[in-house]
Amino acid sequence: MFGQGVGRNKALGVWGGLGAAGATVGLITGGLLTGHAGWDCIFFLNVPIGSRPWHSRRGWSPGGAYQARRRYDPLGALTATGGQMLLVHAMATAPQDGWSSPKTIGTLATAGVLLVAFVVVERRAEAPLLPLRMLCNRAVASANLAGLLLGGSFFAFIFIGTFSMQQALGHPAPQTGLT
Repeated sequence: MFGQGVGRNKALGVWGGLGAAGATVGLITGGLLTGHAGWDCIFFLNVPIGSRPWHSRRGWSPGGAYQARRRYDPLGALTATGGQMLLVHAMATAPQDGWSSPKTIGTLATAGVLLVAFVVVERRAEAPLLPLRMLCNRAVASANLAGLLLGGSFFAFIFIGTFSMQQALGHPAPQTGLT
């Protein structure tokens, strides 16, 4: 979408700035919503926030429109999403159900089958969601690993920080969000 050079650098700078602003606004808004309307209201934030960029996406690319129409890979999307959802579900429910319970093992096995199916689908797809050749590029693989580690540590920090502020220190949710 953006060629190497100034255009790409500006786009990455805007992307990074919006990500930081979004994280900040998300923590504050989440704290206010949790404190005043209940914690389950945070799940409804994605709809209005995500619908605006979706409807105005044509103006965001260079030249004001997509240069080429991409084909959609529904089987890849279903296998990737289903596999990841089942993996997260298994990890979230395993402490209560037991890691060796048939339910946990079955869910993990199904997640594994779906994720392997995703790789098989992507190898054969005409327009894959994730071109597997990208993962062979050392720079892309290193950047993805760094992003995974950074994101994981950042979200763990937010989770542990908000948990300790509310549970150990007794701060209300709005104050925790602002902090």
